[in-house]
Amino acid sequence: MINDFAERPTHFTQYERRGVRASVPADPYQPMQEEIIDVRQPSQERKSVWRSYNVIWFFAGLIDALLAFRFIFELSGANPNNAFVQLIYALSYPFAAPFQSIFGVTNIAHASFDWSLLVAMIVYFLIGYALVQILRIIHPVTADDFHRRIRTV
Repeated sequence: MINDFAERPTHFTQYERRGVRASVPADPYQPMQEEIIDVRQPSQERKSVWRSYNVIWFFAGLIDALLAFRFIFELSGANPNNAFVQLIYALSYPFAAPFQSIFGVTNIAHASFDWSLLVAMIVYFLIGYALVQILRIIHPVTADDFHRRIRTV
């Protein structure tokens, strides 16, 4: 006989795999019936909400990275005929264009300090933050929901 209690299923094992609700019978002499609730569905919903958080932050970070590259290239006076610099300028232009006329550009020799790019980076970061916060209000999910282990037999 094995005395290792870790290998034996307990009454908690059933609750970890599925939620069980006992319904109270109308006749007290009838046995109670269990209603089976699948807890995997809310887990899948939580995972999809968590993925949405990550997708929002990915796109906000990507836009901010493009704008940061553009800012650094303009500040350092990078060669505008270089293929990589042209790629960054082309990809970041749709995101920088709405902010172009907010502030003037400070030019020193071949370098230019574009204040509007800093504003654009802050605005896109705040838009990403606001979207994640709205999603957290609608579907609250924490990272702890995914880091706990569920023991199954």
